[in-house]
Amino acid sequence: WANLKDLILRLLPPMASLAAVSLAGVSLFQLLDKLNAAETVVDELLAFCAVLLLLCYPVTIWAVRTKHIKRAFFLGRTTLTMFLSAVMLLVYSGCHVLLGLSK
Repeated sequence: WANLKDLILRLLPPMASLAAVSLAGVSLFQLLDKLNAAETVVDELLAFCAVLLLLCYPVTIWAVRTKHIKRAFFLGRTTLTMFLSAVMLLVYSGCHVLLGLSK
């Protein structure tokens, strides 16, 4: 549990940074959507990523503060799963934008 605890505590700053990037992307796509009136799925993906990354925070704090080792280990793995899912969705949405698939 000590290694997993150290890992999820080290992931807190990247979680915040990626959540900020997701929110910035959402606001950018909302601005461009108003200018071009284009329908994209990328802003919904980025909003979902931001919510997922922001939900990692309470789960991480709960995992670190709990006294039960099994629950802490489960919550730590849940945090890692949520973080990796959000990162994969961010990469997918980035490729979606770069390849021009959002039209």
